Amino acid sequence: LFELQEGDVLVTSATGEAFNAMIHLVGAIVTDHGSFACHAAIMARDCSPDRFTSYARHLREGIENMRKLVYAFYDPNFSFRSITDKYPHLAGDITDCLSGDVNKDFSALWAAIRELSPLPDELPYGDPLVPNPAAIGTISVS
Repeated sequence: LFELQEGDVLVTSATGEAFNAMIHLVGAIVTDHGSFACHAAIMARDCSPDRFTSYARHLREGIENMRKLVYAFYDPNFSFRSITDKYPHLAGDITDCLSGDVNKDFSALWAAIRELSPLPDELPYGDPLVPNPAAIGTISVS
């Protein structure tokens, strides 16, 4: 952070109050996570869609995972017990998803649940409007 020069693009997983004293130096801020992405956007006075691409993708993935779990839960042929009896190693995934830790790769869990219950396809909308945020030229500051 001490190498930050005026006009640099700050790329970080998150910002917070510790960054406030240096915000005026940066030309742009790129963050990955929710409220921190919002904080960075407000401090940089830039609420363009590009700034929220990673956050939108993260939010959409979590919503899709919860949606699948809800569909399975309301299917009369489904039970968590059936899954954990057959696939005990998936008990942690079930617990994580039920407790709201929904931004993980649950592909093994969904494959197991599909044996008992049909799951919905992903919704055809909600993808970020910026197709490739990595294509935006940035300088990474650690």
